[in-house]
Amino acid sequence: METSASYDGSCHCGQVKYTVKISPPISEQTVIQCNCSICHINGYLMIYPKTADVTFHHADDAVKVC
Repeated sequence: METSASYDGSCHCGQVKYTVKISPPISEQTVIQCNCSICHINGYLMIYPKTADVTFHHADDAVKVC
């Protein structure tokens, strides 16, 4: 039986918040390690969830098209 988990996150300034639901949980996923200088210094690891599994929580004016 495969389980799922939900993870909360936000943009750097905190105006845009989101929840990602993935299955299996991150501890059982294959993650990708970027080798650029920023990701390497900060130890960032990446996953690529399906768009349908991401829910955004923000005010309508928090995101703008440039």
